[in-house]
Amino acid sequence: YSAEDGSELSMVFQFQHMRLDQKGEKWDFLPLYLPDLKACYNNWQQGLHGEGWNSLFMNNHDLPRIVSRWGNDSEEYRVRSAKMLATMLHGMQGTPYVYQGEELGMTNIRLPLEEHVDLETLNMYEERIAQGYAPEEVMASIRARSRDNARTPIQWTAGKNAGFTTGKPWMPINPNYTEINAEAA
Repeated sequence: YSAEDGSELSMVFQFQHMRLDQKGEKWDFLPLYLPDLKACYNNWQQGLHGEGWNSLFMNNHDLPRIVSRWGNDSEEYRVRSAKMLATMLHGMQGTPYVYQGEELGMTNIRLPLEEHVDLETLNMYEERIAQGYAPEEVMASIRARSRDNARTPIQWTAGKNAGFTTGKPWMPINPNYTEINAEAA
């Protein structure tokens, strides 16, 4: 789909890497196997070299925060994990895309079900409960994979509403905004 001479598309978006840590549906996840990720990135780098151009991303409005997904978002390792993931991604050939808050190492949010707004998340909860899944198991999937993780307001400051708005934000602010925000970074 991509050709250096411009006869096709000039850039491609690959999503293969975002499926490497799931089995079946996105809600059924497993640990990321690093050799699979390395092989995926190697295929892109080798396959597009001299043939086209790749987009480089790990976060977007439909994906959970990468530092929570593939890194370690604990207080001790969050910054190092975020830097490691960014270094890995930005060291490759292609155009990098940095999604809001990724540059700060923003993390997934832990919300009770009633505070989620994403219909995919809410519908999945009902479907899985009807199928006999335990509520704790479904909530673990939501905490790991819900699109709401990436849709929380950007954390600008440690002030009210993380400095995002003087009004009422559409979603709750991640409680860690007092430590993780642009002003502190």
